[in-house]
Amino acid sequence: MLSTRRDLFNSSIIDQLENLQNNTAPFDGRKAQKKNQVKRILLPINPNLEITEIAYRTLQAKGPALIFENPIGYNIPVLCNLFGTQERILMGMGENTIDSLKELGNLIAFLRKPSVPRNFRDFFNMAPKFTTILNMLTKKIKNAPCQEEIISGDKVDLNILPIMRCWPEDVAPLITWGLTVTKGLYKTRQNLGIYRQQILSKNETLIRWLPNRGGSLDFQEWLKIKNNKNKTFPVAVALGSDPATMLAAVTPIPNNISEYSFAGLLRKNKTEVVKCISSELEVPANSEIILEGFLNDKFAQEGPHGDHTGYYNEIEVFPVFTVTHITKRKNPLYHSTYTGKPIDEPAMIGSVLNELFIPILQKQFPEIIDFYLPPECCSYRMSVISIHKMYLGHARQLMISIWSILRQFMYIKFIIVCDNDIDIRNWKEVMWSLSTRVDPMRDTILIDNMPIDYLDFSSPKKGLGSKIGLTTTGATILLNLDTLPESILFYRQMLQWFGGMGIIVLALAILPMLGVGGMQLYKAEMPGPIKDNKMRPRIAETAKTLCTTAGFTTDKIVNWPTFLPILLIFASCIGSCSGSTGGGIKVIRMILLYLQGSKELKKLVHPNAIYSIKVNDHALSNKILKNIWGFFLAYILIFIVSALIIIATGVDYCSAFSSVAAALNNVGIGFGIVENNFSSLHNFAKWILILTMLFGRLEIFTLLILFTPTFWRK
Repeated sequence: MLSTRRDLFNSSIIDQLENLQNNTAPFDGRKAQKKNQVKRILLPINPNLEITEIAYRTLQAKGPALIFENPIGYNIPVLCNLFGTQERILMGMGENTIDSLKELGNLIAFLRKPSVPRNFRDFFNMAPKFTTILNMLTKKIKNAPCQEEIISGDKVDLNILPIMRCWPEDVAPLITWGLTVTKGLYKTRQNLGIYRQQILSKNETLIRWLPNRGGSLDFQEWLKIKNNKNKTFPVAVALGSDPATMLAAVTPIPNNISEYSFAGLLRKNKTEVVKCISSELEVPANSEIILEGFLNDKFAQEGPHGDHTGYYNEIEVFPVFTVTHITKRKNPLYHSTYTGKPIDEPAMIGSVLNELFIPILQKQFPEIIDFYLPPECCSYRMSVISIHKMYLGHARQLMISIWSILRQFMYIKFIIVCDNDIDIRNWKEVMWSLSTRVDPMRDTILIDNMPIDYLDFSSPKKGLGSKIGLTTTGATILLNLDTLPESILFYRQMLQWFGGMGIIVLALAILPMLGVGGMQLYKAEMPGPIKDNKMRPRIAETAKTLCTTAGFTTDKIVNWPTFLPILLIFASCIGSCSGSTGGGIKVIRMILLYLQGSKELKKLVHPNAIYSIKVNDHALSNKILKNIWGFFLAYILIFIVSALIIIATGVDYCSAFSSVAAALNNVGIGFGIVENNFSSLHNFAKWILILTMLFGRLEIFTLLILFTPTFWRK
């Protein structure tokens, strides 16, 4: 009873729960009970099936964590349902709301691909991250609580632990929340993973880890090069560690970061570790119980056991873990759970970790609006995505990328990509979009012989199966235009025609209605000398250029040689020919600037000579040349000022200059973060680019004239 053992609420795992909830220390554990986050059950309950049933019903009711103080046949209490609600999972991650996880997701994205500050704004924005990173260091201590009592040799007996048997056809009890610690022979950091363990005997368990998991990879490496020096592979299993460390073990952190380091980020304090009694491995110092031992080349059959899929898994062979030492607190707490048909604790954790994936994906794919892994689908076998679709085949390209960007996503069987008007968290809306926007032949992609979940019993071959992608975005882009009704084609062409007319419609139709003479505005649009001064021939020539308006796509810029993007930016600044609706300085102006420069060089050699600049055998006046130099200087000034403003919003130099060139020259192609689209830019930067697009589309002087009071004066 409680009076004969230490106060259970002094247990580190409960301490951490309450500390994270109140952000205070030290801890008075009884507050947790008052807030209905922890409930003690004094009645004797059997770990064989009974605890599972009570924990299952409590989780479905979104109830508190449960401490079974008197498990029948044992002196150690059992903690269940610790991660049974999103609220408690967030506590363990040091957050208050789901939305606050985005900042943590951004930190993970930064740690995956760290970047050097590009400007002062970046430096100040990154400063808090660098400060937080100091908590990634581990703190080694001695005399840890988890080593208050040491059991070794023949006295080792796993039967002292109230290990649960969760389902009627389970072959044996299972350790479910064991934090397994391993280290590769040539690795500098340790790996932490949650792997279930079937009890074989009083000092042996079976570790069920899948081939691509970190612990399994470390063990496979040892098997390949084992020798007399390395006869055994050391392993430690921590039971009842703090929530931050356990959640770090199941979070999709970068491979170059240890789970201990990430746990320090979560709790905003360094992770305390202690060296094992029997090996060099380090375990969480605040754990309740530690199992120390080794693996060798001994294997045995594991299963069947009820699994997170809602089925019993098949019998398979896994390595035998021999326990040589049990270290523990004087009055420990045994942390356990069950896995079964969703929703269970792993599914609840998955629903929270889903929010961490979004910033990681959006950094790589800015077009993603939302990303959702339904917990009912085992948290990883189906994903639903909403995007800003920008081109044909966009959804298909994104599906392929999602299956390969993170190791955790290789097991996704179904991907549904929706338009940005669909709430993908609302299954009714997803089903409506599937039924109204999908053509099965056009909008489905099937891929065979792909890696799938090892525990997916529906596949014909273990670990290998097929994947399917569905997109409801197919109806948003018109296909087979030639087959559309003539009314739609006519309307489409009219829109293109009016858009291409640009300055002509503005100068000859709209402004005269406002009492403004349009002729002088139209003249301002002309970049240089023209063949005929009459209006009708010029309109006819301009109309010819409108017919050729088109768009195009290219291979990704990153695949180009380095000099080509730079060359393209300069070429776009030169721009199109006279009379075209394209932007840029215009070719005729560049030719005249070149001729003017040549003229000045010749006059340095022959000061008394008289030179003239001719186009089509007509000498140009100095007034035209001055206008061209004025235009050139205005262009350069607008380009530089716009680029500096966008850089000030936190954009790198390459992206800033290429985005301004794309807008001012009306070419649409950007580099860097604007290669695919401009959605990642700050709203203020977008407004600046809209203004530069007007400068480019209407010609610089044309737009500047509109801001002069004398122009509007009748």
